[in-house]
Amino acid sequence: MKIAICQLNTVWECKNENLDKIERMLFDIKQFDSDVELGIFPEFFTTGFSFNPELPEQMSGFSVSRLVEISKATGVALIGSIPIMDKGVYYNRQMLIDGFDIQYYDKRHIFRYGGEDRLFMQGEKRVIFKFKEFKILPQVCYDLRFPVWSRVVNNDYDLVIWSANWPLSRESVIEPLVRARAIENLAYAIFVNRTGSEPQINYAGKSIGVDFKGEIITKFGEKEEYKIIDISLERLNDFREKFRVWEDSDKFNLQK
Repeated sequence: MKIAICQLNTVWECKNENLDKIERMLFDIKQFDSDVELGIFPEFFTTGFSFNPELPEQMSGFSVSRLVEISKATGVALIGSIPIMDKGVYYNRQMLIDGFDIQYYDKRHIFRYGGEDRLFMQGEKRVIFKFKEFKILPQVCYDLRFPVWSRVVNNDYDLVIWSANWPLSRESVIEPLVRARAIENLAYAIFVNRTGSEPQINYAGKSIGVDFKGEIITKFGEKEEYKIIDISLERLNDFREKFRVWEDSDKFNLQK
C-alpha cells in the first residue's frame, strides 16, 4: 500500500486556509503517484494546537464535511486529528476519512504539561482502524511516550500511526521512541509531525516512517513537504511467521 506522509506547517486557527492546503497537497500527491491510497497528517492539522473553545466542531460540522469532500474528490483516504465536540465534551479526535466512511479514535494521553486537559477530555477506548487489507492502530502525539497503550496483542494491528504536534525542544526523542515501538510490536510505525511555529511553540518536523524491524524507511527535516512510502503486508506477515516473538509476549489488562 502506498502512503503519503504529509508534514504540514499548519496555519494558526485558520481552518479554511489549512483545508485548502490539504486539498492542494492531496491533488498534487495523486498527480505525482496515482497509486497513493492514504494520506497521513499531523495532530490538529486544521487549526494548530489551540485550546480556543470556539474551534471544536461536531462531527456533522464544516471541517469534517469538507474533509469528506476532499477525500472523495482526490480519491485518497486521510488520517489526522482535529478538535471535536461530541455531546458537549471536547476531544482531540484522530479520524480515518475514506469518503463517507469515517473511523475515529479519541486521544487517551492528554498533554497536561501543555494545558491540554483544561479543555479536552481523554479518550478511554483503544481502537483499530480497518483500511484496505491493513489493520491500523491510531495514536496521537503524547501517546508515543506510553508503550503499553500501543502494545500489540496477538498481532491485532499491522501499522501504528501517530499524528503529532511535537515541539522542537524535544525532537531528539522522536526517532528512538518510534523505532522502539516498531521493534517491540513487529509492526510498521509512522509518526507525522507538524513543522513551523505557533504563538508559543516552535515545531520539530522530523516525521519518520519505520518498518517492522525498526529500520528507517523515510525521515524528514523541518520543511513542509510530503513523502510517499510503500508498505507490504505480505513482507510483514512473512517476518512475523519466521520470527515468532509475539507468541511469548506478556498478558496484561489496562486500567484507567
